[in-house]
Amino acid sequence: MKRSIVLFITLTVLVSLMLGGCLTLADDITPPPGEPRSTMPAAATPTIAVQTDSQTENTPAPTVPAEEGSVIVDVQDQTGGVLLDSGLEISLEGYDQFEQVYQDILTVPADGKVTFQEVPFEPGRVFFASVPYGGAIYRSEVVQVDQETSLNLQLQIYDTTTDTSGLLIDRLHVLVEVPQPGMAQVTEIFILSNLGDTTIVSGAPDEPSAEFPLPENAGSVQFEDGALGQRFLLTETGFGDTVSIPPGSGVYQVLVYFDLPYQGSRLDFEQVMNYPLNAAVVMLPAGSATLAGSNLEDLGVQSLPDAEVQLYSS
Repeated sequence: MKRSIVLFITLTVLVSLMLGGCLTLADDITPPPGEPRSTMPAAATPTIAVQTDSQTENTPAPTVPAEEGSVIVDVQDQTGGVLLDSGLEISLEGYDQFEQVYQDILTVPADGKVTFQEVPFEPGRVFFASVPYGGAIYRSEVVQVDQETSLNLQLQIYDTTTDTSGLLIDRLHVLVEVPQPGMAQVTEIFILSNLGDTTIVSGAPDEPSAEFPLPENAGSVQFEDGALGQRFLLTETGFGDTVSIPPGSGVYQVLVYFDLPYQGSRLDFEQVMNYPLNAAVVMLPAGSATLAGSNLEDLGVQSLPDAEVQLYSS
């Protein structure tokens, strides 16, 4: 028999479960091969050697050096040109199958146009450029080499701030499951925009750039990307994230899991939001519980690949 509980929820933010996964980028490379060594014996008079089939099978094929090309990076200063006068350094990295094989570092000129010459191109190799500034790292798109002899990349850099007043929670998705009596498992996905014109960074290495309160008594806190004590930090009311958040819409998201104990057949769920909340979506396994709360709209049952969920929005 299914156990049914009543959930009373007070929210300032909601999210829907249908969202794209977080983007991650692995970093790796391999140095270009050297010149193949000659197999001619160093003798005064050349001799002819007969090679057996077994010798032929064990002789490695000579390595062919990679073709060389150029990578042009357009660094766009979103502060009106102030940063391009400060001698910023730009790094170009190349990867084969998540293994780093190439890196070069140049100084960004005042016009923001940077050209990397004699870059080893291999079909399938990927490249991206990055510029560190003010505690943030700005990266270009990732481009893969095919048959090109040159690549064009672009990245934007911004000034930085510790002021979080430009943060807006576009959507909050909350999934509540009750695998056993007395314990609920909660998954939350925050999707945020930075409405300002500067990148939000932490004030110090051991301080978060953005903070998120959790419900009282939340335990076993885990994250999809990162861990407590590394990217994420515990705070008095929940957790903080140390990543930098550039300007833009939907530029930042974080997924957090935690447990919530409850007694009897009722779970009171109350969560404060540090930033303005645009919309929230709460999901429950269909038929598992009844949800009650202010400003909640029942959106009915929706089928997912592995289950059916009851959706509520606010």
